[in-house]
Amino acid sequence: MTRILVDRRLLPQDTTKKVLSQLRELTRGTKAKIEIQGYDEPSYTGLRVPMEKYFPTWILPENHPLVAGAEEAYRSVFKKKPELDKWVGSTAGVYTMGVADVPTIGFGPGEESHAGPVNDHVKIDDLEKSMAFYATLPGFLPEPDATTSQRR
Repeated sequence: MTRILVDRRLLPQDTTKKVLSQLRELTRGTKAKIEIQGYDEPSYTGLRVPMEKYFPTWILPENHPLVAGAEEAYRSVFKKKPELDKWVGSTAGVYTMGVADVPTIGFGPGEESHAGPVNDHVKIDDLEKSMAFYATLPGFLPEPDATTSQRR
């Protein structure tokens, strides 16, 4: 038996159904079994949260109220225009925005290249300014309407 693991990067319009269909088409006429791997490892506390290894990509348009509010909060704290870009790594946003459809942005102190690995570190000044950003952000967001409040 041969086992091949495909690490398929997703685009916003990709769905599990679409990707599985593409892979099945590529292996048509073979005895290949195509499936999404599962994850069921305990955390350091022993908690298990079984799930598929499905990490959908997500994006908010630049005119989304959360993005616009974050830009204003950033200007207020950092006294300059923010650079809007993408993160190349994964975050909890794959669930909050990619699965649960809760508007999500990525923002944090330090340099993205240092986030996650063993040598992860941030400057205290960056941490303090990020805390100020998050404390300021709600004041730049619109009030939720009744339908949004009931949905969440």
